[in-house]
Amino acid sequence: MGSAGLALAPLAITRLYERDALRRYRELEQQAREQEKRSELQQAAFVVEKYETKIKQLRSIHQDCRFAVNWSQLANSEPPMLPKPTVVEQTMARFRLEAFQPSIADNLLGRSQLKYDLLNREYDDAVQKDQQRYQRLLVEHEKNFNDWVELKLLANQVISGNLIGFHRALEWFKPFLELQELGSKVTVDFITTNQAEIRFLVNINAVLPRESKSLLHPHNKVLTQKMSDQSFSELSQFYVYGAVIRICREVFALLPLEGLLITATMNIADFNSGHMQCLPILSLIISKTALNQLRFDSLDLTSVLHSFQHRVNFSTQEGFLPIEPLNW
Repeated sequence: MGSAGLALAPLAITRLYERDALRRYRELEQQAREQEKRSELQQAAFVVEKYETKIKQLRSIHQDCRFAVNWSQLANSEPPMLPKPTVVEQTMARFRLEAFQPSIADNLLGRSQLKYDLLNREYDDAVQKDQQRYQRLLVEHEKNFNDWVELKLLANQVISGNLIGFHRALEWFKPFLELQELGSKVTVDFITTNQAEIRFLVNINAVLPRESKSLLHPHNKVLTQKMSDQSFSELSQFYVYGAVIRICREVFALLPLEGLLITATMNIADFNSGHMQCLPILSLIISKTALNQLRFDSLDLTSVLHSFQHRVNFSTQEGFLPIEPLNW
């Protein structure tokens, strides 16, 4: 090879290396773009899934309910047991300490006492950990004991038909928490020890979305569209009907009542003035016996409502219209 060839060889190798580096850089850029697309898709899928989960929650709110409270069992329950001191950590540390036997190397190098002192410190730390855990258990026991005292008193009030106890039970168990978190408000007035009137304020603008979201293929984007008036009205109907059933279920599960009168109200236009007012839109009287006969997992909310004494004025074109509420 001539001198010129020898001179060009390093340059060719350099250019070859540069081409390899450039190719690798382009590969990494492509991978970054693909990762970005995957991230965009994941984000878009998350937004759509969150929206769909919200819609499912609104349409199935009647299907969930807490277990019935057994007030007799609470009234006759025993106090929580006082925790015993725990010795788990120190038992293991003591075992390691008593089992320690220095090796020949430990003795030759003077490490026996150091290791023994270390095990002693570990034992002291273990004792302290056990004591701290016992103190936490005592604090927890005190809270549980106070809760037991209050629940036992509350159970006796509910069993005796004390209406103040009924209100305290609602405050304690918070059966309408999910509805309140969605933006609605529920108030209960006890007429007798067997009957109650419920007022359900439907904050429809805070509860229901006005836009629908779907995944747009192949761009992996979220398609956001204004929900049609008909779709919004149908979703409103599902939510209001379902929430009314859910409220009745929660009250019957919590308290020994036999009948409920529930009236849902909403901010809608008044027929006479045309102004927005909080007006009744649905009123329902239902008994505990009748409600317990329903199969909530396959319930047709529209048809089941008409099987009870009720008043409602709804159409998919106009939504809910004002009604005259029922009375006992």
